Amino acid sequence: AALQRSSAPRAALADHRKPYKRQIAMAFALAAAAAWLVVANARTPSMRAAPHRSFLVRDDAFVKDGEAFVVRSGSVHYSRVPTAYWRDRLLRLQALGLNTLTTYVPWNFHEEVEGNFTFDDNRDLGAFLDLANELGLVVLLRAGPYMCGEWDLGGFPAWLLAKENVTLRTWNDPYIDAVEKWWAALLPVVKPRLYSAGGGVAMIQLENEFGDYADCSQNENDAKYMNHLYDVAAAALGTD
Repeated sequence: AALQRSSAPRAALADHRKPYKRQIAMAFALAAAAAWLVVANARTPSMRAAPHRSFLVRDDAFVKDGEAFVVRSGSVHYSRVPTAYWRDRLLRLQALGLNTLTTYVPWNFHEEVEGNFTFDDNRDLGAFLDLANELGLVVLLRAGPYMCGEWDLGGFPAWLLAKENVTLRTWNDPYIDAVEKWWAALLPVVKPRLYSAGGGVAMIQLENEFGDYADCSQNENDAKYMNHLYDVAAAALGTD
């Protein structure tokens, strides 16, 4: 009788625990599902579809990611500012209420000696563009090959002048050959930093103040030169 009295409470206790066991099992199942969702959402960008980024001109207005965008730009020339001050200068630009950075690329800053291209230290254009993107600035890159910018020879390397039969800023074989080699080194630095690729470079300017120097409507070689610059840039960077 004593055994019967003691077994009844144990049976009742076992029955009483059954709902809790089901609740615990369900809690573990929900926790496992939640953990799977966290892992799924934390996949690397290469495993997830990146949001579409676009920057274009529509109806005479800039459109960024489908929204109207007013360009408020200012210039900071990385070639004139020590690397240690780049962040400070870009933050000052933003403090003025500007949202877009413009900067020249001086050819002779990166190829002082023909065939020797340097993109490190204060010449690290990629690092400068990455910093601008980190700070949320859109970039207008003024890639030349001629840039003016109150810079020696407008950015042209001095060794260009020593080339036989060279004529600058028009369709001329020695000049075009040098430009193509320079841009073959420059444009791969720019491509992964385009806006469509997740970077900040949304606009690229070819040449500078060309209308004050030449006339594409009257000079076939001038028009051929400018069209060639566009073709080289488009082939290397795309048109997105």
